[in-house]
Amino acid sequence: MELSAKTGISQSAIAKWKKGKTEPTASALIILSEFFDESVDYLLGLKEYPLFIKQARRQTESLTARLISLFLYIFCQLFRLV
Repeated sequence: MELSAKTGISQSAIAKWKKGKTEPTASALIILSEFFDESVDYLLGLKEYPLFIKQARRQTESLTARLISLFLYIFCQLFRLV
């Protein structure tokens, strides 16, 4: 009931999905992807990881690159290599 109230998708449609009688329409998938803040591909099982994990990985990789650059800068300054 809660998902229905929050998305505007009928309770009967959601019940049919759960029972495997029907599948969500394209418009329902878009509504669900916006509600859950996930890609339609992930909801359909076409992508292995949720969007938030991919974003976290990108941020971690970016932070790692910045930390390495900072370390190299400090190292070079300490040993006057630059």
